[in-house]
Amino acid sequence: MLRITINRQGIAITLLPIVINRQGIVITLLPIALNRQGIAITLLPIAINRHGITIFLLRIVNIRQGITKIN
Repeated sequence: MLRITINRQGIAITLLPIVINRQGIVITLLPIALNRQGIAITLLPIAINRHGITIFLLRIVNIRQGITKIN
């Protein structure tokens, strides 16, 4: 059931059959999204990662280094 996709922008672990990550965009149902700049942990189903920036519900979090948790 668990699916791992490795591409130029990083690693995406998702239950969805399609992962769009050419521009650093990851759409996943899992609470974990990984990219080259850092690790984003979220309860939201959508994580948009561009150059280490993750946007959750109009929130902008810089995760170039370290781990960011959004509850």
